[in-house]
Amino acid sequence: MEQQQPRPSPMRLLEILKDRFGALEAVANS
Repeated sequence: MEQQQPRPSPMRLLEILKDRFGALEAVANS
């Protein structure tokens, strides 16, 4: 049972990236 997974939308990727950078910034500023 192979299921084609739709690629994550660009907006979703952007959200994830912002999340990552937010965490990095928090660590850098601590």
